[in-house]
Amino acid sequence: MDFVCSEEEIRGWLASKLESFAIYVPSDYGFKRARSREDIVLNFSLPTMPIKSIFFPHTDIMMKFERKFGRTIVVESLPEEERKIVLTKACDAYSIRILDAVFLSEPVDPYYERRRKNTIFVTIACTKPCYAGFCEKLGVQPEGDVIITPLDNYYHVEVRNKELLPDFESFRRADEKDRERAMKNRIAPNPALNIDWLKDAFENEIWEEFSRFCISCGICTYLCPTCHCFDITDDGSVRIRTWDSCQFPYFTMHTSGHNPRPERKHRLRNRIYHKFSYFQQRYGFIACVGCGRCVRFCPSQIDIRELVLRRE
Repeated sequence: MDFVCSEEEIRGWLASKLESFAIYVPSDYGFKRARSREDIVLNFSLPTMPIKSIFFPHTDIMMKFERKFGRTIVVESLPEEERKIVLTKACDAYSIRILDAVFLSEPVDPYYERRRKNTIFVTIACTKPCYAGFCEKLGVQPEGDVIITPLDNYYHVEVRNKELLPDFESFRRADEKDRERAMKNRIAPNPALNIDWLKDAFENEIWEEFSRFCISCGICTYLCPTCHCFDITDDGSVRIRTWDSCQFPYFTMHTSGHNPRPERKHRLRNRIYHKFSYFQQRYGFIACVGCGRCVRFCPSQIDIRELVLRRE
C-alpha cells in the first residue's frame, strides 16, 4: 500500500520505534545505532562501510575455551537476538539477497542468521546515480519492507510489509499521480551488462592490463557489500572469524608452499569471475550491486566499470 508524507512524519515514525527496535542509520563512515530523533536523517550519502558489517561484522567471536575441572570446555558464543530497523540505500538493501544466499543456504550460518532475522529494511530509492555507481546497469531496484522515494517537497512511501500498515494509518494515501511521479523519479534500471565475453577470456591479456597497478590491499573486497570471504583463527581463549580477501597474496597459499593464484592478475581475474560468473551459475544472480565503492576508494584508481562494462 502506498502513502505520501513529509520528512518529519517519516522521522517521527522511525523515532517512535526507538524503544522497541535497534534502529541503524548511515553515518559518514558506516552504520550507527540511532539514539534519538536527531540521528535519523533521510537525505544521506552512501556510507563508506557497507551494510554487511551489521550482519557479518569484521571480527566475530565464534566460541570460547574455558578450563573447568581440569579440562577444556567449548562454549558457543552466539550473538544476542535483536529486533532491528535498518535505514539504507537501494544498492545496500539489494546486497542482502546475495549475503542471504550464502549464509542462509544449508548449512545455515547461525551467527549471520541471528543478526539477520527480525530485521526491517527501510530503503531510500535513489533519484540519481551516486559518484562511480552503476547500479542501473545491473538492474538493481529498491527492495525492503518500506520503500521511500523522494519527490519535490514530500515523500512517496510504499509499505510492502503488511504488518507495518497500522503504523501508517494516519498518513495520506497516495493516488495514481503520486505513484507515477515516484516511479519516474527513481533511477530507471537499464541493464547493460554483457558478461558472455568472460566465457573465452580466462587467458586474456586484459587481466594483466588491469592488475598492473593493484597493490593487493583488499580495500575493494572489504568495502564491497557482497564480498564474504573470512578466516578463522584462535586467539588465546577465543576462536574468532575475521574478514579475509581473495586479493591478498596468501589467501590461496597451501601448506605445501604452492599458491594456485600467485600473481595479481590471477587474483583480480578470480574476483571478477566469482562475482559475474561463478556466483550467477550457483545462485542465479550476479554478486555485484554497482555501488561503486571499489571504484571510489581504490588507491590505484582501478575502475571495475571499465572491465565489466567494456563489452556492452
